[in-house]
Amino acid sequence: MGNNRFVKNVILLVLLCICANGYSQTVVLKNSLLYDATLTPNIGVEVKLSRQWSAGLNLGYQPWPFKDTAERKMRHLLIAPEVRYWLSKRKDDCPRLLRGHFIGAYAASGKYDIQKGGDDDHEGWQGEYSSFGLTYGYSAFLGQHWRLELSLSG
Repeated sequence: MGNNRFVKNVILLVLLCICANGYSQTVVLKNSLLYDATLTPNIGVEVKLSRQWSAGLNLGYQPWPFKDTAERKMRHLLIAPEVRYWLSKRKDDCPRLLRGHFIGAYAASGKYDIQKGGDDDHEGWQGEYSSFGLTYGYSAFLGQHWRLELSLSG
C-alpha cells in the first residue's frame, strides 16, 4: 500500500514541476524507447538551468505480472536524477533546445520484485538498489518538437 502512495506522490511532483514552468525551451519531456519495449511506463523531465547546464529526473514503474500466469512477475520502480553539462559552444547552435554532445552525472534508486513461478511459488528476488556514475551522450534535433537522444552511462 505504501509503495502505491509513493509512486503517486512522485508522479504528482513531476506534474507540478511541469505545470510550474511550462516553457518549451526550458522544459523537455522524455520517454525511453527501451523501457517501452519492455512495456514499462516511463517519463523523464529535463529542465534547462543555464546556457550549458540542465537537470533531469527519469521515472519508470513496471506494475504488471506476466499475462500467462499470475505467479510469474517482474516488477520494478526506478527513480534517476541527472545533471548534464552541454558541450556545444557554437554561437549558431540554439542553446534553448539542449542538443549536441553532453556529459553528466546520475544517481539511480529503486525497488524490484522478480518471481519465477513454477513449482516453488516463492522462488525469486526482492530488494532495493541504487547506483551512481557518469554519462556521455548526444541529442540530435529531428524536428520542431522531436529529438533523438543516445547516451552511455556507467
